[in-house]
Amino acid sequence: MRSHLQAIDQMLLTVVTESLANAQLTEADAAAVVLAKRYAKAIDWADDHDQALKDFGPKLLAVLAQLRCTPAARGAVKPTPARSNRLAAIRDARSAG
Repeated sequence: MRSHLQAIDQMLLTVVTESLANAQLTEADAAAVVLAKRYAKAIDWADDHDQALKDFGPKLLAVLAQLRCTPAARGAVKPTPARSNRLAAIRDARSAG
């Protein structure tokens, strides 16, 4: 492991820990919480951040999703409606009769 000079507030482990602390978790989630923190730490302390993100990023995201610690897992992400433009409005008005 390399000497870590990254600011504490920029470390993934810090943010993941804060997210987990604010989540509604039970004792049954303990193993997944430990796993998420280990993935975050592995990414933070990796010598090759790009490779660590490729290796552990999807795994960390999957664990966080299982713990409902992502917007998508909480249902907070809503599809964006199609952009309405003038041509679409004219077509809609014609089809409405």
